[in-house]
Amino acid sequence: MGYVIAVDGGGTSTRAVVADTDGHCLGYARAGSGNPISAGHELAAGSFVGGISAALDQAGVAGGDVDCVLFSMAGGITTGGVPAFVRRLQEIGIDRPPVQRGDLLGSFCSGTWELDGYGLASGTGAGAVRITGSAITGISDGLGWLVGDEGSGFFLGSQAVRAALADLDRRGPATALTELIVRDLGIDPDREPEQEGRVAVLVKALPVIYQLRPVELARCARYVFEVGDDPVAGAIRERAAEGLARSLRAIVVPEVSGPVVFGGSVLTRQPAFMDEVAALVADALPSVRDYVAVEDGMVGAVVLALREVGVEAGQAVFETVANSLAELPTRIG
Repeated sequence: MGYVIAVDGGGTSTRAVVADTDGHCLGYARAGSGNPISAGHELAAGSFVGGISAALDQAGVAGGDVDCVLFSMAGGITTGGVPAFVRRLQEIGIDRPPVQRGDLLGSFCSGTWELDGYGLASGTGAGAVRITGSAITGISDGLGWLVGDEGSGFFLGSQAVRAALADLDRRGPATALTELIVRDLGIDPDREPEQEGRVAVLVKALPVIYQLRPVELARCARYVFEVGDDPVAGAIRERAAEGLARSLRAIVVPEVSGPVVFGGSVLTRQPAFMDEVAALVADALPSVRDYVAVEDGMVGAVVLALREVGVEAGQAVFETVANSLAELPTRIG
């Protein structure tokens, strides 16, 4: 019996699974941020290997018995960053270099065993992919928080923070986001003037914000959905939905009709928002057979690892992976 390790690495958390080549998941663990771009290679490598080690312990499998280590990840490992991952894997007895696949492909393969279709994800980051033969043949966005990721958690959270600070600074309209944002930063709302006319809460908020890693602003995305009919939040939601729809439309071709798999916490935790995005892309995908939502890319990462070692991973194996993973308790790596 052979074994594979699959890792689903994202900007917020990393998940690792050990499975046998029949698709039975035997160990499952969660660790910290696994995006090398936003977290750095050393931190990401530590998260990956911490999760892998905990999953191996749960599975009762030795690192030397593993046939494949596959990383389905946001922000791929650059050439200079590979040694950090290889070194950390060797420390737990794994000599095989990791195989890299995009997190958008992992998300798609978590929603279907079919080999062709589309994926659209919005979590900490965001992007769209076209899949043909279980490989990415078209991709739009997924460029990272600094230059892309329209409609992502970072996009929503950073826009919410900007709107709140513009309200406090009298440059923008009043919004219900302001109180939620300043409380999230650990500050009591206070608009009494301080020196040179700057309100006290804004003076207090700035150093807190700039001590965060920029991508951490994604945690504020949820407030855009919690304030109801607030017009400022509504405008942010609309821009996010339009950005995601643009990304998906950009890679649609007539010969690939579906299914479409939606992934990422922003889409899957906000059904109304997901429906809005689906409506915006309906005209570009008239023959799509099905829309599917997945919470993460873990099932897909295992499926990709199995395919890497020659397992067909059709419907039966896909269902084995999904069902066995659902039954496993999650360890912390």
